[in-house]
Amino acid sequence: MDPAPPFISKRALGDLLQRLRGEAAMSVAEAASELDVDRDTVRRWETGAHVPKKSALEHLGRLYGASADEVRHLVKLSRDSKRPGLWEGADVPQQMRQLYESEPAAESIQTLELALIPGLLQTPEYHLASQEVELVLPPERAGSARRVRERRQSEVFGLESPPKMTFIMAAAALQNLSNHPGVGPGQVARLREVNAMERAEVLVLHGCLHAGMVGSFTIVHPPEGLARPFVYVESVDGGRYVEDRDVVFSYTRTFDLVRASAIPLEEYLT
Repeated sequence: MDPAPPFISKRALGDLLQRLRGEAAMSVAEAASELDVDRDTVRRWETGAHVPKKSALEHLGRLYGASADEVRHLVKLSRDSKRPGLWEGADVPQQMRQLYESEPAAESIQTLELALIPGLLQTPEYHLASQEVELVLPPERAGSARRVRERRQSEVFGLESPPKMTFIMAAAALQNLSNHPGVGPGQVARLREVNAMERAEVLVLHGCLHAGMVGSFTIVHPPEGLARPFVYVESVDGGRYVEDRDVVFSYTRTFDLVRASAIPLEEYLT
C-alpha cells in the first residue's frame, strides 16, 4: 500500500499519540512534564500541527507503555508525514493543499454546493466563465488556477478505484447554466457522465428549504482507521478547516439531512 499523504499521516500520528496517552491515563500536563516540554507542544503533536522527532516519539512510546509495533507505526507515520506532498511546489494556495492532497487518498468525499457546480465536476468552460464574474485575477494566476483545477480532477477521477463521492448542489447552480449556452450543455453532459460512474452520485436540491442553507462545505473521510474525517468550509478568502470531532459530526448529520431532501440528477433534468 502506498504511504498516506503527508497531511493525513500527520493527523493519524496525532490521533495515535492522543489515544496512547489516554490509554496510559496521563494528562497533557503530565506528559509535558515527563518530556520536559510545554503543554502546547504536546497539544500541537496531537493535532498534527507539528511532528515530534524520532527520539521524542520513542520516549513517548516508553512513557505511554506502547508496544514495539505501535512505536514502529509512530515512526513510520512521522516519516510519511515528512514526504513531499502531491502538490509540493505547485502553484496552489497553502490553505487549499490539505483538501487537494487528501481527496485522491480519501475513502469518501461528500460535497454540498449552494451556488456553484462543485469544483471536482466543473468543465474548463464553466471554470473560465466563473472566473470572469469573480474578483479579477492577473491573467497568469487565472490560467494557473485553471490548470490546477484540471489536475485536481485528474488526480481523483484518474484513479483505478476513486473515492466514493456524493455531490449535492442547489438547483440554482444548474438553472444559471441556461444563461450560458456555450457552457451549459457541456457542463450538464459532464454531470451526467460522473453520475453514471459506479462510485459517484450527483443530487439536486430543488424548491425546498433544507438543513444546509447556512453554506457550502466538503467532508473528506480518510481511509478507515487511518485518520478522522475533516470538513472544508468555503468562504471568500479560501475557506477554513474543521477537525473537532463533535463539529465534524454536526456537518455529517447536516449532510445526511440535506441528502434526504435532494433528488437524483436525472430526475431533476427530466
